[in-house]
Amino acid sequence: MDKETEVYIKKRLAEIMPVLQKVAMGDLNQSIEVKDEKDPFAEHFFALNIFIDDIRDLMLENERKNQELAGANKNLEEEVARKTAGLREKIEELEKFNAIAVNRELKMIGLKEKVVNLENEIKKLEKK
Repeated sequence: MDKETEVYIKKRLAEIMPVLQKVAMGDLNQSIEVKDEKDPFAEHFFALNIFIDDIRDLMLENERKNQELAGANKNLEEEVARKTAGLREKIEELEKFNAIAVNRELKMIGLKEKVVNLENEIKKLEKK
């Protein structure tokens, strides 16, 4: 490579380095200026600009998807909280019903014992 070509390449690379550094730091609103389409680097610079645009589009799409996901997650959390509250109410109702049913069953057991005792007393009285 002759000295002139080497100087030209270094100059062109030096011109685009600030843009590439900004892109590397996340500033995707950059593009490489192509001054002359006959420039031997023009095709490469166009490709880099397309690449930068694609990265920017992907980042924007990613941000949009993250926002959608955050919204869906919030809705899901609210739905879970609402359903959990509903389930707690149902559990409380079932616990109250269970307490009433157990209490009723205990009363029935007590009454059966009284019936058995009364039947035994009747039998004793009949034998006399």
